[in-house]
Amino acid sequence: MSLLERYQTMSAKLDAAIDSALEHEVAEVVKDIILEQAVSAVYSYPATAPAMSSRRKSDGGLGNRGNLSARVEAGHVLIVEDVAPLQGTDYGIALSDVVEHGLGNYRQPGPRPFLNRSETEAVSSGRAAAALLSGLARQGVTSSGFGVQKK
Repeated sequence: MSLLERYQTMSAKLDAAIDSALEHEVAEVVKDIILEQAVSAVYSYPATAPAMSSRRKSDGGLGNRGNLSARVEAGHVLIVEDVAPLQGTDYGIALSDVVEHGLGNYRQPGPRPFLNRSETEAVSSGRAAAALLSGLARQGVTSSGFGVQKK
């Protein structure tokens, strides 16, 4: 096997390991952060019991982990989306879009951006990087040769 073939083989294995770490460890950490941010930005203000119930926090709403989907796209791009449906409407948009950006003719206190905050928190806290390193280590790839340090 030539040097080029060995490099290509090693590069392909590393690419697959990165995608696997993104899909598993990093996606789970990002989901945790999205749920934390949803609670902080969306569900933190006081409301009556019926109002809280109608908001479906963990029963189909933004606090329901089952509504978080993750996929890895080409170029090691992790996409984590909250696909909770907007209840009782035919708008054809996700609840997260309404909460994140606001929707003028829908009952709500205005935009409450929690997804952008989630992305910022995942990166700035080092939690996504730590999860990536953990996922690579799970697959036998260590950070010592790459000059990457855990925060």
